Amino acid sequence: MSETANIRKNYNEFIEYVKELSDISRANEFLEWDMETYMPKGAAESKGFVQSTISGIAHEKFTSERMKKYLESFPTENDGSFTPEEWTNIRETRREYEKSVKIPIDLVKEISKTRSLATSDWHKAKNEGNFKLFSPWLEKWVDIEEREAEYLGYENEPYDALLDNFEPYTLTKDIEGVLRNLKNELKPMIKAVINSDMKIRTDFLYSPYKADKQMFMVKKIAEKMGFDFTRGRIDMSEHPFTTGYVFDTRFTVKIRENNLPFSIFAGMHEAGHALYQQGLNEKWDRTPMGEPVSMGIHESQSRLWENIVGRSREFWEYFYPSLRETFPKQLKNVDIDEFHSAINRSEPSLIRVEADELTYNMHIILRFEMERALLNHEIEAKEAEEVWNEKMQEYMGISPDNASKGILQDIHWAQGYFGYFPTYSLGNLYSSQLYNAASKDIDDLKGSIGIGDLGVLRTWLKDNIHSKGKMFSAGELCENVTGEKLKASYFVNYLQEKYGKIYGI
Repeated sequence: MSETANIRKNYNEFIEYVKELSDISRANEFLEWDMETYMPKGAAESKGFVQSTISGIAHEKFTSERMKKYLESFPTENDGSFTPEEWTNIRETRREYEKSVKIPIDLVKEISKTRSLATSDWHKAKNEGNFKLFSPWLEKWVDIEEREAEYLGYENEPYDALLDNFEPYTLTKDIEGVLRNLKNELKPMIKAVINSDMKIRTDFLYSPYKADKQMFMVKKIAEKMGFDFTRGRIDMSEHPFTTGYVFDTRFTVKIRENNLPFSIFAGMHEAGHALYQQGLNEKWDRTPMGEPVSMGIHESQSRLWENIVGRSREFWEYFYPSLRETFPKQLKNVDIDEFHSAINRSEPSLIRVEADELTYNMHIILRFEMERALLNHEIEAKEAEEVWNEKMQEYMGISPDNASKGILQDIHWAQGYFGYFPTYSLGNLYSSQLYNAASKDIDDLKGSIGIGDLGVLRTWLKDNIHSKGKMFSAGELCENVTGEKLKASYFVNYLQEKYGKIYGI
């Protein structure tokens, strides 16, 4: 057999093995979806054992001698034997392999089991507003994440290793600088809005809105955005999320009958994530080339649809008549300008997912600072609620009266996702810069949105972002598409223009 034929044989066997491992991981993802949607309450512990076993199998196969031999047979740099897509599969698999072999199988199983049990107790603690019920799990997660970071290794601090799980090739010091600069830019705008004399009526947004009719609007908007219901579904869960792959994408929403914006925009947010999944390159499904590049880019898609499109006046020029027809009593005397101002009202909020675009990143800064402090043992898990409340008072001027509205509001720490939160702010920054590029490439993008033609934007995003898989890092992808490295100025300018018009500042 010639050398070329041998290389091709090795690659073909390797990629089939990669696809097999992808199938195992997907099975676990859908068990997690079941846990958040239809799983009986008493099944948490047994489900934890199932997920732990599957995670262990996946880890053992991924870190096996077989995978090692495949990767060792490939060169360290592409010598021309592979297409760019094939090399992406090799490069990214090797990168994950090198990380995975550092993690003992016992820790992998412990993480999976803890995720299931801690999430179950988080639901109970949140319903009761009792942080003490969850505090031991937070303490355990800090211990687990600290051990994981030590196994993985890091450049400056433990958080580097955990951040890399969600935003590859990114260091904590880079995130810290971005958030610090963003915070300095937003402070004067937030202050100006708070001190503004503009009074925006919002009471009509919080009238009783039947859940089934809200879900009808969520599905209608998602379908218009381009969500393919033949390859996906929408369900209900306590905390909205998206999971799946190009041929089976599922997202959930939470309906609040006295809060119309929450349901509509949470639905658009998750639909944005779902469009990314459905827009991945079908040819490379079950391989790294058929996977999203990073959570920051993933979040840019959800925030772009939720905020830049969903909270624009152009969007509601098309959808507001349908919304009024669905809720004629609640919106009878509300014109589109009143509605647009109301859904963009800025005011400090206790709940992250309900926060407006001006204050949202303050929520992220708080969580980012607390995660680092917990890992660096600057604070202990048992005092986390107190620290949280103090920071909320300092940053927002408000403080929660119970843990459900404070430290227990997010599911991330129950699932051990330390390092995830900063990607939300990165998503905001990427979304504005990418939308600016799309506006240059698409003739009269706002006009298209105004007549309900959302397909032109969806196609642009699929062609420029979704279909690229992991060929480029998030930073490289941004620079390729926009011609510039990530900059906060596009996001800041976008907010200044929007809130300048609404509040006259």
